[in-house]
Amino acid sequence: MYLWFAVSVDDYYKELKEKAFKVNDELGIEFGAFNLPYHISLKISFEVEDIHAKKIINTAIEFFKTLKPFTVNSSYMENNGTILWIRYQDNEYLKYIGSTLNKILNEKYSIPYHEYDLDFIYHTTIFMNDDKSLINKGYERLKDFELPKELYINKFLIGSSEDGLPHTFKVIKEIKIDK
Repeated sequence: MYLWFAVSVDDYYKELKEKAFKVNDELGIEFGAFNLPYHISLKISFEVEDIHAKKIINTAIEFFKTLKPFTVNSSYMENNGTILWIRYQDNEYLKYIGSTLNKILNEKYSIPYHEYDLDFIYHTTIFMNDDKSLINKGYERLKDFELPKELYINKFLIGSSEDGLPHTFKVIKEIKIDK
């Protein structure tokens, strides 16, 4: 089983998601990030034995419950070649959450750090495809969408997948905090 952890930003991007879905269908991009809520990942997906998954999930839930709501500021929509994503401004609290979660998972369960965990670019994926021309066309159609400036974050997501492929993940738990 594969696990993944994130914060939800889906409520802020309903209109963008609808437009992106239409563009995805029109261009045949094949992988739009539509099977999950729009989110900012905190930990790159990782494989665990099924027998350990419940303990790891419970540890993450307990950690998330210790946190307080916070805000992040969107920066811009970026065409990163094979990925179209929304970049966020640097946010020390988000970095703290990601690095602390990774540290807990590493120390308690020997979950290795992925190279992206060490220098993560906080973003929300809109499209992914190896064909850069499709990403370019999608970007041209969505680039003028006005992004919300400040997003209030109080929902954490836990997802899982049997095989770890991006389009196979589903949210198995949402943790809402209101402190």
